[in-house]
Amino acid sequence: MRFRFRGRGFVVLGALALALCAAAPASGSTWKVGEIPDGPVDGILWAVSCPSPSLCVATGTNSAIISSTNPAGGPGAWEAVHPEGYWLPPYGDPGQTTYPGNAIRGVSCPTTRFCAATGYQGHFFTTTYPTGPAEAWGEVRLGLDATHMNGISCPTPSLCVAVGQNGRVVTSTDPTSGVWEITKLSEPFDLRGVSCPLLSLCVAVGLEGNILTSTDPTGGTGTWQVARQPAGERALNGVSCPSTSLCVTGNSGQMLSSTSPTGGAGAWKAVTAGSGLPVSAASCPAVGACAAVTNNADVIVSTEPAGGAGAWSFKNVLPRLLLPSGQENPKGDLNAIWGASCPSVDLCVGVGQERRVIYSTDPFARDPLKKGLPKGADPRRPHAVITFHPGKRVEARRGGALVTFRFRSVGRAARFKCRINNGELKTCKSPRRYRLKRGIFVFKVYAVGPTGLRGPAAHYRFRVGPLLEPGPQQTCGPGEKPTGIAGPGGRPCQEPPTRALLAGQMLVVTHPTPGGGVVMSDPPGLSCETFFCGAEFAQGSLVRLIATPRKGFAFAGYSDACSGPTCSLTMDRERRVTVSFVRFGELPRTRVRKVTADGTAVLTISAGGPGRLVLSGKDVRRQVSNPGQASNVNLPVVARGAVARRLEDGGRESVDVRVAFTPTGGTRASLSRSIRLVRILRVHDPR
Repeated sequence: MRFRFRGRGFVVLGALALALCAAAPASGSTWKVGEIPDGPVDGILWAVSCPSPSLCVATGTNSAIISSTNPAGGPGAWEAVHPEGYWLPPYGDPGQTTYPGNAIRGVSCPTTRFCAATGYQGHFFTTTYPTGPAEAWGEVRLGLDATHMNGISCPTPSLCVAVGQNGRVVTSTDPTSGVWEITKLSEPFDLRGVSCPLLSLCVAVGLEGNILTSTDPTGGTGTWQVARQPAGERALNGVSCPSTSLCVTGNSGQMLSSTSPTGGAGAWKAVTAGSGLPVSAASCPAVGACAAVTNNADVIVSTEPAGGAGAWSFKNVLPRLLLPSGQENPKGDLNAIWGASCPSVDLCVGVGQERRVIYSTDPFARDPLKKGLPKGADPRRPHAVITFHPGKRVEARRGGALVTFRFRSVGRAARFKCRINNGELKTCKSPRRYRLKRGIFVFKVYAVGPTGLRGPAAHYRFRVGPLLEPGPQQTCGPGEKPTGIAGPGGRPCQEPPTRALLAGQMLVVTHPTPGGGVVMSDPPGLSCETFFCGAEFAQGSLVRLIATPRKGFAFAGYSDACSGPTCSLTMDRERRVTVSFVRFGELPRTRVRKVTADGTAVLTISAGGPGRLVLSGKDVRRQVSNPGQASNVNLPVVARGAVARRLEDGGRESVDVRVAFTPTGGTRASLSRSIRLVRILRVHDPR
């Protein structure tokens, strides 16, 4: 495969500038600069998304998609996973063979197993295998009504929101299915960026300086509210919301922040920061850490993003490049950084013009012992943080209840110590599991620093037992008042209705396959990976459940109070939901059966329930099977095209295949692997 590179007169000057930048002493955070080698991508990198420090995915012109499992390893650690591009011509001009509009302008990866990207010409890409081959990316084209899309945000694999010019908002609650809904807002806003920290909040910004918010992004035009920024009509290009209590964006010379993004224009505060050139992207790995980049390779960072002007520090990581005539580029676009993503406080990655990548493993220039700690905290005493816990009420069945906790440290920790109630404090690791009988419990975890000093505890209080009170033993008769104490000649009595122990309404989730995945709620409150979980929500509130399968499983849908692949509930009464995960994957300890007589193979897939199996690949024939029950399905792997022609004369060929399984009532899961096909020609001996 050949790749194109268009040389420019300023490339030599750019290389010289890079060398000078690398040699210059740096104060504070240290940023490294490099260029992706000519080949994986040609031209501009527009966006990057890093769901973890071990995976980053970037997109650019010519429909390029590249990824790295070691973003801190430099430009050489990136590989092209979709390098060819589609070279889509402008609509109405099919004769044109090259067009810059085929750029993929936005990408969002909420997990390491799902990414979605949006193109400038109305095409959308999704994958459950971000580092896989080109065939791992599915594509759908929505046509003229979804062109000129600039940004996308997916808080979970079950919701993606993309924004673009002319007030276009494109959403999907099942992105891998290829079903997207197009909404056109009441005004033709030129929207450039969007960030959705939860299913119930999205914030978008535009070139006219508008800030748009929605608490129901899939609800259509009327759910989006418009506010003006304090600075007036200065262009806004990127926004980042690490939580519902903080959003950050920027314009030419100012950083804007809000601790109440839906509070209107008055909820946003603008402070002077940077070099005066436009902010092109922002990324906040935590509420206490935000970074922004500009079209002049400036990096603006803060550990108090909601603070004043002094809270932001500014640094240029690449001197402004010159035009071929020797004049300075007044806009700074030649060394622009267009996208940024910080998966943690220990790594930030930016991408931009001329295949350029910048990255830092200490972007916020803090003492390693103090990273993330509150101001004034003793760096020798790290803080423990609980990242996963059961619901406030856990239903106990025979044998008690199994509860799981996950935790991490803020600051450097050598080990952790855990206990339940006043039990013995023991050294522990995340995840920590307990089997408990009925009662009220408090889980505590401490982080212990390298010097042996222990930081403050993180704790979580919960109850194990029946989710509802037992009915009263004696009910009040006519004329009797409810009382727990018998009066003279009387008896104690209670009102007859059984009621919830807590205010609000209880949501109970039954999870028959606890190892198959995790169920979480939006708004937060329920996080379930055990057989039974419960959480209380405010009367009349809207609750959405989000099911995420683990490797080796597929999500098979909800039942009881919900049905199908999605679940939204109005908590006007107690609700019970059953979530189903089924097995999906290759049989363990089983090899692919090769048929050497005709150069084919048979791949056996375990499908844990009824659904649809599809085997596909660039060099193999598409195979479809519809198992009606849990079974092991044999899928033939038959070469096609050039690979099939080469196998006609015998030999060995490797093909990449992708198997997708959509359980009945659930969502699609997929796996990819490489299979070697072998054909042996048998020569007949006439003797």
